[in-house]
Amino acid sequence: MDILLNTLLLTTIIMWIHSTARIDHIHISKLEFITDHTPRFYDRMYTTLIVTLLDPIIGLSVGLLFWGLFDFILNYLNGKSIYYIGTVSKTDIFFSKYKRLWVASKYISITTSIILIYLHGF
Repeated sequence: MDILLNTLLLTTIIMWIHSTARIDHIHISKLEFITDHTPRFYDRMYTTLIVTLLDPIIGLSVGLLFWGLFDFILNYLNGKSIYYIGTVSKTDIFFSKYKRLWVASKYISITTSIILIYLHGF
């Protein structure tokens, strides 16, 4: 039963990440380019904070999984390479100089999140 619940938790987190990426994709496809990431940052941070208050390990997992998957999903939805790094956000500007570090941080975050969810679980 634990594996089923943990898989449901993981799937729910991924669905939330996909829905946030989908919203950004819709704006981008309408040429409504995102020049200020602040409102999105706070929205996502507050959501993660609520989860963290309920369970710090799951909150950490949500944050790690969001970092690991969001750009990959958004890039895929936009028809770009999943390894495409944007040019607007501060993290994109920083990591455009260190692409290998960016990719490594994504895979490490995804892996760590999955391990935490299955070790800690509900």
